[in-house]
Amino acid sequence: SPAGVNLLRDSPVDHKHHHGLMFAVAVDGVNFWEEVPASGSQTPTGPVKQERISADGTAWELLRQHLRWQNPQGAVMLEEERTLAVTRTGQPTATLLCWQSLLRVPEGKTSVQLTGSPYFGLGMRFVASRDTGGRFFNAQGRTSVEGTHNARSAWCAYTAKAEGKPVTVAVFDWPKNPRHPATWFTMDRGFAYMSATLNLQKEPFTIRADQPVLLRYGVAVWDGEVEPEIVEKCYRSWSALDRPK
Repeated sequence: SPAGVNLLRDSPVDHKHHHGLMFAVAVDGVNFWEEVPASGSQTPTGPVKQERISADGTAWELLRQHLRWQNPQGAVMLEEERTLAVTRTGQPTATLLCWQSLLRVPEGKTSVQLTGSPYFGLGMRFVASRDTGGRFFNAQGRTSVEGTHNARSAWCAYTAKAEGKPVTVAVFDWPKNPRHPATWFTMDRGFAYMSATLNLQKEPFTIRADQPVLLRYGVAVWDGEVEPEIVEKCYRSWSALDRPK
């Protein structure tokens, strides 16, 4: 958060493969979500490239990396160019992260098929203190897990306490993403979780070699309890950004 409150949890004992903010799906039947011998892995081909740029008069910190999604035998299933851009924006101030994944079919294949469980996508695992007493809400005015789970919406948000302080986080679905608005997975039993998905369990998605797929998501974090009007304003501003590329 802008005040420095951490709201994400990395590799908890109950789900070692949960890494804070994370993106994975299944590719041609290979599961890249869990971390077990039968799962695939996202393998960097080089170091993270870091730079500072300005876009729309806003200063951004950028991290860029090329990833090969490999099956347990080492064969490349998917190529990804990933860019993360972070800034501070708005009133009240939010920490804003833009996540971009350019997905390409690897050489030698004509297409790949993405599938997955209902929670496969851009997911978020929270610190333990946020597992209870929180509130989900979305762009359609729906609240609670019952209202937001498996619902389609341009954004979804969650307010709960971290380190004893209320923090609100929202995930934005880019209007040009496939299957916009996203289908959301939300839960608060056992632990709290939120994920923007392509609804792959019900509708597998095919990427062709001549048509790479660009996915963009925004993640905004505010200190305190933020109302839907503030989230919507931030979403609209983010959607209109000439975002860093």
